Amino acid sequence: MTVIVRPARHEDYAAIAAVGAALQALHAAGRPDVFRSGGVPLSERHFAAYLADDPPAVYVAERHDAEGANGDDARGDRAVGVVGYVLLSAYAEPSNAMMHRRMVATVEQIGVLATERGQGAGRALMAHAQAWAQERGADVLRLHVWEFNDHARAFYAHIGMATASRFMEMPLSSGHGGDESRDVRDV
Repeated sequence: MTVIVRPARHEDYAAIAAVGAALQALHAAGRPDVFRSGGVPLSERHFAAYLADDPPAVYVAERHDAEGANGDDARGDRAVGVVGYVLLSAYAEPSNAMMHRRMVATVEQIGVLATERGQGAGRALMAHAQAWAQERGADVLRLHVWEFNDHARAFYAHIGMATASRFMEMPLSSGHGGDESRDVRDV
């Protein structure tokens, strides 16, 4: 089995949405006070916007099995399907009195089907993200990972990422957690 990373196409949205739905469920279980149950973290409209970038900023990991069956690609592999995706962005972080200007590439979202973890899709997507960032002159590749997500944190450490800073929070007993009717402008 091999994993190929390629630019996403419009017809990949359903597979990406399925991976995203599983990702959303994982986050909703880990932090139900923050994440909603159900849905997908990437709307079809936002997916189309990522595809419109030149070059595109959304890539998929596609698993290929070495079989001589119909659907063979140029390598003689049979494409099995999309097993993961990554969304990327890049921007200039301005300098200020305390910090230097830096070009930053960000992994906005990354997900791999649970059944495919440990098979190389995540490593391939992150290697592609690193190459994508370097092509854009980025000084650093960043991502945000939640503390509850031990598996992801271990994976990122394994591939050479390190914690650069910590975003901390203090729950307040306002009694408003998860109140969808509350207008945050009233705070």
